[in-house]
Order: sequence, then structure tokens, then C-alpha cells
Amino acid sequence: MKSIKKINNNPAEQTVGSWMAASNAYAEQQIKLGKKSEYLTAENAKPAYKQLIKSIVAFANPSSKKHNIAFNAIKEQVGNKDEVMTTLENSGRALIESVNILAQNAIKRGESMEEAIETAYNSLAGNPVFDHFGNLNVLAGQMYEEMTFVENFISEGDAFALPVETGGTNQDKSRFRAPVESVTGSAKTFQGDINPTDHLRSDNNRIQTNLYNEFKNAKTFDAEFSITQGMRDQALGYAQSVAPALAGFILQNRYFEGAQKQVMKLAELEFADGMDSNGSYTQNVGGSYGILSPAIQLALASYNTVAPLTATGADWQANPTKLIQKITNYNFTPLTVAGQLPTNLDPKLMYLDILRLCNLAAQQNVNFMPKKWTLYVPTTWYAIAMQYPGVGTFNKQLQEMVTTATMGANGIINNLDIKPSSLMNYRATNSYGSTSAAYNYMALVAHGSPNEKKPIIMPGQTAIPYIVSENVSASIMKFRSMYTFGGPMVMHFGGCFLMEFSKAT
Repeated sequence: MKSIKKINNNPAEQTVGSWMAASNAYAEQQIKLGKKSEYLTAENAKPAYKQLIKSIVAFANPSSKKHNIAFNAIKEQVGNKDEVMTTLENSGRALIESVNILAQNAIKRGESMEEAIETAYNSLAGNPVFDHFGNLNVLAGQMYEEMTFVENFISEGDAFALPVETGGTNQDKSRFRAPVESVTGSAKTFQGDINPTDHLRSDNNRIQTNLYNEFKNAKTFDAEFSITQGMRDQALGYAQSVAPALAGFILQNRYFEGAQKQVMKLAELEFADGMDSNGSYTQNVGGSYGILSPAIQLALASYNTVAPLTATGADWQANPTKLIQKITNYNFTPLTVAGQLPTNLDPKLMYLDILRLCNLAAQQNVNFMPKKWTLYVPTTWYAIAMQYPGVGTFNKQLQEMVTTATMGANGIINNLDIKPSSLMNYRATNSYGSTSAAYNYMALVAHGSPNEKKPIIMPGQTAIPYIVSENVSASIMKFRSMYTFGGPMVMHFGGCFLMEFSKAT
């Protein structure tokens, strides 16, 4: 039997110091009662944690085959205390939802039902090699802001766990690497008869496929927090609980959830603003840009006219540092651009400007086969969108008019969704203090395209959180939640269009 430093003469009354301390205290109690139990080690911590999660899920799920066994076992451990039982039941229900999300993603990748459920439990118990998407779905569900950029990219399958490597331009930075395909050659017809009857003839300028790597700078976000003795003393009365292992599980889970929210909020902010105030891009080398970085926005001569044109291949080749096409508002013109969008203008004018933005996707005549196009709008959109532009043929609210302005079941835009984001609002300065993008914005983005057609992806890697403590009975435990992120990575031109409200009356 492994010896440990004694925490207390009565381990059952020990205030939780850490998951390991609590589990070992519980193990010691069980051993004293003559029951079989093991002290936690690095080797058995994960399976023990995994088994605890399974027990709590079964406890909270009346339809589980093991519900009665888990319920009676936990009831015995906590001394039938209603407060503890209710908290554990709530935690179990939240875990059930997480297990369902993770298992569904595993099934989509071809796993059987049993394999998918096991994969889900492995992820929740800290499997470092579990698929990126599973862990991200857990994090996305804990964001402060609902269904904005990061969560939308995750939920629509546009988030990728790309390989991270060291490298960069002028400085040694970690970066993501993604394969890009380029096809060159002429499509001109054969000389003479286009359907030769005697023998095959080929064009002198044949098609060639080029494969190269695209790079995007990477950054690891982390949120550190500590659980002190004072915090533990206030933790839901568990100092008096006879189930220190369960108390440790709940307390640690609460703090990790808070840290994960903070990490994903940082990722959301960097998705829009990039990694620095310049947010630049160098073709085939990489960049630190965000979706609102001015340095990557291409504005053609027609960008502020009633009918702006879509950028062509020649336009992109002539502007190798640009990635996203930008236009300005034309019909909907506020008195000033230095403030939130007003709600007292004619919504018909806003409708015409949104059609100008959507028309860029139609002009480009490239079908990315997306599940949907999402129009990201400022959070002041609600007051504008709920207005009726007029009577008769205009007897719909602006929101209804925009979402039904599609081009048929097989059209370029066949499903238009609208999502508000506070990052699209007017901000005097962005997160890096830059004033160069101090406007309201709308962004039209293609989501859910097949892998080879995705215009934008969100590169990332789930880093392994870790815990630091001098010993199992330390008065302070330090935790860290981490995520390696890269913001938006533009793979094909034309899958994202931006409207900048920089034109005033």
C-alpha cells in the first residue's frame, strides 16, 4: 500500500485541497472501513476520474442501467445530504450534455455508438490525444457570448486541428501549416476542330497542379487560477461533507469552467482583431491578421458605389497582401460613423446595402457548397431589424426580408443566417489600441463547406491543462487552462465579404 502524508485524523471531514488529496483521503477512509480502494497515482488518476464521471452521469440519468447502483452508492457517501445531492445532480446533467455532444462528433467520424461514448468519457477525463473538435465543443458551449465567430466556426465544422511548427518571418514564432492547392493552365480550345476525329491533340499550355503550404501565426492562450484554503472553506459547505472526493470534483470543475470561458473569450477577440495592431499578411508565409484587420482588406475602385464589383483573380494577384474584399455602406448613411448604428433611419436603405454585400457572392459565381452563409452584424441590429420597411409588398420586418433574400434551393446563397457580435460594433479602439478600424461592420461568411472548398478555417490545438502543487495537502493549488489559437485562416478568396459603415451623410 502506498503511503501518503496524513491530511487529518478524519479524512472524511477534510476540506478539499485538490482532486488528488481528496481522492486519497477518500481512499484512506474506505480502506479503514475494510473496503478495497487505491490511492491515486499518475498512472491510475485518469481511469479513476473517468469512472467518477461515469458514476455521476449514471446518478443524474434515471434511464441509465446503472442509475440505481450509482444513486445508492453516492447517497451513502454523502450521507443523504440534500444540498450535496442536488449539486451533484446538476453537475451530472451538465456532463450528460457534454457526453452527448462529444459522442455525436465521434459518430460523425465513423465510430460506433459504444466507441463514441467511450471516446466522450476519455475526453472529459483528460485524454490529451482526443480529437480537437470534441474538446472545442465543450469550450464553445461555455462562452460568454452566444453563437459568435468562434462558436459558429466550431459548430459548422470550420475549426481544424492543424499541425503547429516553429518558424516565421523576421522572428521565431509558432505557426499553423495548412496545404493549399493551385491549378494553372489555359482552358482555350484546340486549334481547328474542337472534336477531332482522327487523333487526339493537346493544347500547348497544359493544366498543372501546384501544392504548397499556407501559414498562420499561432498563440497559446492560458488562464491561470488558484484555489486557496479560504476558497475551499466557502465551497458549498463541503468541509462538512463525508464525500471529499466528490467535493473535489465539483469544486475543480467549477473553476476550470470559469478559466475555459476566459480562454475562449480571448480567442473570440483575436479572431476579429488579430495578434497585433497591424494584423498583416504575407502570401504563402503567414500573418497575424484578424477578420477586421485593415491591412488584409481589398477595396476596389467601385467599393463605395451603388453596385460594387467582385474582385477577380487578377485583382488578388495584384494585391498579394490582401485576403478579404471590403465595400462601404452606400444607401444607409448615418450622421456620423463614430458611434453605434442609429435606429431611426429607413430600414429599406439598410436592406439595399445588405443586398449589395450579398451580390458580391453572387457575382463571383463560385459555389463553395456551404451549409449556410452567415451575416455577422452589430448588436444594435435588433432595433433596426424589427422595423417594417413599409406596407404592401414591404409587410415583412427587415430581419425577415434579409433572411428570405435567397436565390433558391440550389442558388449561391440558399440559406442566410444572421448572428450579432459585439465585435462588429463601433469601437473607438480595438483590443490593441488601434483606431484604424473604428467603424461598425457587417461580415458575410460561408460556413460548413466541404473540406477542399472551405474558404476560411479556424486553426487551433487543444493544449493540455495542468495543475501545480508542492504536495497533495498544499494550501494553494494552481490550475491552468490552455488553447493554442490562430484566428481566421483564409484558404480561398471570396468566402468572406466585409461591409464597413464608414460613409456618413
